[in-house]
Amino acid sequence: MATQHDYDIANGTGQAVRQDINSVLQAIVSNNSGTSEPATTFKYQWWADETTNTLKLRNSSNNAWITLRELDGTMLIEDGSASSPGLAFADDTNTGIFSDAADRIGFATGGVERFRIETGEVIVNEPSNDVNFRVESNGNTHMLFVDAGSDRVGIGTSSPGRQLQINGDSDTQIRVVASSGGTAGIQFGDADDSVMGGVSFDGSDDSLQFLGFNNSEAARIDSSGRLLIGTTASTSLGTDSYKAQIKASGASAGLGIIRTADSVAPPFFSLAKSRNDGIVQSGDGLGKIQWIAHDGNDYNNVSVLINAEVDSTPGGDDVPGRLMFHTTANGASSPTERARITSDGNFLIGTTEQFSGASSTATGHRFEPSGVVQHYRNSGASLYVGRQGNDGLIVSIRQAGNEEGTITVSGSTVSYNGGHLSRWSQLAGGVERTEILRGSVLSNLDEMCEWGEEDNEQLNRMKVSDVEGDVNVAGVFQAWDDDDDTYINDFYCAMTGDFIIRIAQGTTVARGDLLMSAGDGTAKPQDDDIVRSKTIAKVTSTTVSTTYSDGSYCVPCVLMAC
Repeated sequence: MATQHDYDIANGTGQAVRQDINSVLQAIVSNNSGTSEPATTFKYQWWADETTNTLKLRNSSNNAWITLRELDGTMLIEDGSASSPGLAFADDTNTGIFSDAADRIGFATGGVERFRIETGEVIVNEPSNDVNFRVESNGNTHMLFVDAGSDRVGIGTSSPGRQLQINGDSDTQIRVVASSGGTAGIQFGDADDSVMGGVSFDGSDDSLQFLGFNNSEAARIDSSGRLLIGTTASTSLGTDSYKAQIKASGASAGLGIIRTADSVAPPFFSLAKSRNDGIVQSGDGLGKIQWIAHDGNDYNNVSVLINAEVDSTPGGDDVPGRLMFHTTANGASSPTERARITSDGNFLIGTTEQFSGASSTATGHRFEPSGVVQHYRNSGASLYVGRQGNDGLIVSIRQAGNEEGTITVSGSTVSYNGGHLSRWSQLAGGVERTEILRGSVLSNLDEMCEWGEEDNEQLNRMKVSDVEGDVNVAGVFQAWDDDDDTYINDFYCAMTGDFIIRIAQGTTVARGDLLMSAGDGTAKPQDDDIVRSKTIAKVTSTTVSTTYSDGSYCVPCVLMAC
């Protein structure tokens, strides 16, 4: 029922006037309610439109109605525009909220749209292309910055250097959480290939997966913290536990390390060991490389192994190390050490013993950096040398780079060239060294040489020959043996082959002369050319190699001592 009035009290009887006044009051208190607008309107007049169920206000020009709200209490405002928002501020009428189209609300400042919400979209429209979102709490400002001009977003920074940059404190994180047992991840791609790869956490097995091209898995970190490449499950290898494994088929099963620096520095692969970040001990393993083959059942047996260990007690900046090489014999289930390089550079094959004492019973081979080579075995030859293609040189013996002798083979004949046979001996009673001139004639004694507990059944002691025509001639003095610090009174006696011999001053020899002892350590020609028990040598040249202070001299000869 309409409660409206033209607000004009007509003349009439008292009762009629009273009724007309009551109608005016009823129209006022009911906001001129009715299904159609009042017949007489005034500016700023109220009207409760019962047709649209809205409360309206007449505009200042009295030519239109302004809808204010619905009669059930719902607030309604004018649509407005960015320059004149439907909901604005009294002292800033170009800042507020407006709706310039259906299902859309906009926010304006300074008469310009800044932010818009549409169906399914939130749109920021900032003329400077820079947008800041701030949330202030307890005096702390947290910023989300959008640089629309470069499509960059900054969180905690207003100058992002990439499409997304987050600046925060020491515990800055990005978290993506899925429902229990689900998968949470981040994907990457481009406009041509769509999703190319990404990172994904699989809640069903608690693994972190790294996805490559076409979103296929390239690697993962499993729930035990192991890095797996080319496989989704670790493989048992021997008795060791692994933190990383690579598994692939074909030629792709490899690991390459490349260094491209413009220097001599190489690429490198390091293994390190400590005892809880403390000093290691002798025998500690420093690292190993092992080769394992599938035996039809599993990968549990190591076939080949290279192992590094601390070689003796270490100290500050002093960690001696050794390298051991192991192989597995046919029929065996585990590797055995075959060779090692010790901390002092010795290369041992078939033994772990250094062969450092006369009492050593070990077998094997030792190669020293100084050039010493040792070979020991229980039976059979310890050294084989030879030529496979033709006859010729087998061994070249050199001193200071010069070849001094050789061993050659021709057919079934072996020739020892440029040398002589010698043996060890000692002076009578094992007395200390005395001066003996090189090439002096020596004579055999009944005394045997002594070297501690070492057995000796053939090497007798000698003296300088003091009998003319001595039938006990043993050879000539070569040199004192300086290679042993324990037995220092040993000397070498040259016995058979090419050498020199000492001739007394005033004695003349000719090439081809047979020589015997002159009884004073020198030799002199025999009276005949028959080889006898007293014959010691045959002159091969009269060229003098050495002349001593007593006038005696040395010439080349072939020694014939026997």
